[in-house]
Amino acid sequence: CYDNLALFEQEAIRKHGHQHVVGLAGDLHAYARYTSADGRQRFISGGGGAYLYPTHQFPEELHLPTEAGPVEGRATESFTLGTAADPEEKAVFPSLKDSRRLAWRSLYFPFKSTTFSLFLGGFYLFLIWLIQSASKLLDHSFLQTLAGGNPDAKSGILGAVEYFITVLAHAPLAVLTVAVLLGGLIGFADAKGAKKFLLGTAHTLAHLAALLLLAWAFVNLNDSLLDNVRNAQGVDSPWQVFFFSVEMLIGGSLVAGVIMGLYLFLSHRLVPGAHTNEVFSCQGNLDFKHVLRLHIDQTGALTIYPIGLRDVPRAWTYRPDAGPGEAWFEPKNHSIEDLAALIEPPIKVGVQDLARAEV
Repeated sequence: CYDNLALFEQEAIRKHGHQHVVGLAGDLHAYARYTSADGRQRFISGGGGAYLYPTHQFPEELHLPTEAGPVEGRATESFTLGTAADPEEKAVFPSLKDSRRLAWRSLYFPFKSTTFSLFLGGFYLFLIWLIQSASKLLDHSFLQTLAGGNPDAKSGILGAVEYFITVLAHAPLAVLTVAVLLGGLIGFADAKGAKKFLLGTAHTLAHLAALLLLAWAFVNLNDSLLDNVRNAQGVDSPWQVFFFSVEMLIGGSLVAGVIMGLYLFLSHRLVPGAHTNEVFSCQGNLDFKHVLRLHIDQTGALTIYPIGLRDVPRAWTYRPDAGPGEAWFEPKNHSIEDLAALIEPPIKVGVQDLARAEV
């Protein structure tokens, strides 16, 4: 944002002898205040936007351009993340502690992003369908091998992996599907160079491993449960196919969602800057909204009140008899005054600071 403002600041503010004292930017959905050595302020304030943005990876210092032009050799000035009333806390909302805690909620991915998790479960089922269909050209089908009905294959999950690779050699469409998965997850990986490739590959292998484990577990579970059910013998019986499909869709959605959430959380924690957006956007968190109230008094001094709402009300009451200046809607069973609070003490910019300044 401030890269784009560099030309405006250079040509419209400093060129005419003014100073850029207060800057407000709302592109990130969180609150942070940075201060220069001479007391000028730069705010990140997007608290009314969509998904919440983490604050625990905000840089301690911003180096903002003061002139337009190429990045190389361009003049910059430093702004440091301010402190709140408690010297141990930073001027951010949500707090650093809350932000780190909220990042863990990405592990609830299948419950927060149910539609996408169902898509992944459907992808699992589709890939197994391709593998099973292609394996019919061999002596034993893939699911039959998982159920222990292939004397030529090793038993257990390692045998399933080996036979999976064997079937892939005879299934061009399944190979293409795996390649699409790999390419998509490498492209999705929020890193560059080798890290991008490694993150995407590890993510793909995790899904393929989960797919094989689930298929092996469901085939053997159904073989045991349906052992005495009429017309349920064999992996291709209607009952076996029905139960396996439902189990893979539901179980695959749950496991694939957990893997996606775990991937976002671990890559966010282990690779600086990776998936900073996605680790919070997948949660759909409605809370931690904020607003800046700007007040200019009779002397011309500016006071900025950062007001935060930790818990956003989900139910509201209509007040048709609201008087002038009163809210027409109030939180149900609450007063808005009980929920909203200052994020940090008001920030005051005096008349002397504004005399030759632009806000």
